[in-house]
Amino acid sequence: MTNWLVNTYDAAGERTLKLTGNFEEMNINGQYNINAYNLNTYTLYTSPYMVIDPKAKGYTKHYYIEADRFVSKIGGGMANINYNIREDHVYGMDINDPSDYEHKSRDLFEDGMMFRHFDIIDVHAEVIKDYDFRQISKFQEYDEVEKHFFFYHKDHLGSSTQISDRDANIIHHIEYMPSGEQFSEQRDYWSTPYKFNGKELDAETGLYYYGARYYTPEIGIWLSVDPLSDKYPSLSPYAYCAGNPVKYIDPNGMEIGDYYDQLGNFLGRDQNGDDGKIHVVTNSQEAEKIGNNHKNGEVTNTGDVESAVTLPSKAVRQEMGKVIGMDMKDNLREYGGRVHADSDGNPITLWAQQGPVWDGVSDYSGINLDNLVSPSPNNIAENLYTFHSHFSGVIGGKSMESNPTNTDLSNATMRSTFKMHFVFGLGKDPGSGQVHMYDRTGNRGSFPISSFLTLGK
Repeated sequence: MTNWLVNTYDAAGERTLKLTGNFEEMNINGQYNINAYNLNTYTLYTSPYMVIDPKAKGYTKHYYIEADRFVSKIGGGMANINYNIREDHVYGMDINDPSDYEHKSRDLFEDGMMFRHFDIIDVHAEVIKDYDFRQISKFQEYDEVEKHFFFYHKDHLGSSTQISDRDANIIHHIEYMPSGEQFSEQRDYWSTPYKFNGKELDAETGLYYYGARYYTPEIGIWLSVDPLSDKYPSLSPYAYCAGNPVKYIDPNGMEIGDYYDQLGNFLGRDQNGDDGKIHVVTNSQEAEKIGNNHKNGEVTNTGDVESAVTLPSKAVRQEMGKVIGMDMKDNLREYGGRVHADSDGNPITLWAQQGPVWDGVSDYSGINLDNLVSPSPNNIAENLYTFHSHFSGVIGGKSMESNPTNTDLSNATMRSTFKMHFVFGLGKDPGSGQVHMYDRTGNRGSFPISSFLTLGK
């Protein structure tokens, strides 16, 4: 008998379901064998905020400050909930409809994905699914006091070093080797699986799950190639944090950077640790200096880099990137909008009405970013960015230039209260286009669209 683990993932590569059990082999009177995979335990990752594990204590709710998990609470039931479980937590499953869970089981087994996976790896055995998703619906039958909740106390890498309960008792203490291997561990009545870098340690494999990849702490490497390895040709595609896990962290198995050049190549780190910010360095001499600092294990202070353009958060950049899909549907007009902040610093994206269609003859008048789809809200406290696309369509061999136009630069001067302006130069192939950055002083540089949409936080 051996243990067996099966994971399923969503389209973004995030794990949604972990199935565990045993592989059982029986020999009948020395005549023939019966092989079976008995998958009898599951963990359902409904979202970053709730993990369901019926074999443990039902379900755990997680609370965050930005991207940092700081409290885990053992759920007490859902009998008196005032929100929609299906929409707010258990995405894609109707917790009130048992047949929906039976349908999910068929998708995984009788009709679907799991058996296709087994066929691919040439597995020929009976699969016994000794569990039922409908156990989740039982959580709505009770509503107990949530008396078990636990606070995470972390080091500079985000690793859980102390866990305390509601009475401020330390119930779990962990110390690590530089690569994340556990050096010592002491625990009382509860222990967390979220350890090195705050990532989940799979008890079945001893591997940490980072989202894009799995990490083995004993030897300090990834088990698969870095999805962005082509951006770091000097590093092994299996290397963790450029070989320096004491100073750096890799939040999702993909990024290691702060400073990048205009080709999207990683240069080095700033002094602020893993704050998720991306700085595009447009001066070649400054880029070379940052690269040399990084080779020597040193960070580069942002105050010493005059040419750096700090990009918006990843969420804001991806919202801006929706202009690409719009252009694909109608590629002879511009799309765009403005980004503001409310009094709490939260970004507010206001989309403008799409620009007019270019006739291929006259000069294009461009999009009016003041002509908004919806009225501007009253809680705007700060102007942050504007953005728009330069369309990819071609008429009679003529197309729109990628760089900011004279009109764009003139508008930037009039919108001097905005920090930065971005033009998506889509060209004939939007996937290989550039995002051009400019402000009232002029054109500041460019950055590949693919890097603009994926790097940082």
